[in-house]
Amino acid sequence: MSVELCGIDAPKVKQGEVPAQALGDEAKDKLLKLVAAADNQLMIIPVAKKVAI
Repeated sequence: MSVELCGIDAPKVKQGEVPAQALGDEAKDKLLKLVAAADNQLMIIPVAKKVAI
C-alpha cells in the first residue's frame, strides 16, 4: 500500500533506480512505528489532489 500524508512534505524512499531522498528510510520507519502503536490501524480520509495548470 502506498500512503501520502496530506500537508506533510516527507522525503521519498528508493523506488527502482530512483534514489531515496535524505532521511527517507528514517521517515518510513517512524511512520511504521506510529501505525504499529495504533494497533496497525490507519484512518483514510480521501482528499482531492490539486491539479497543476
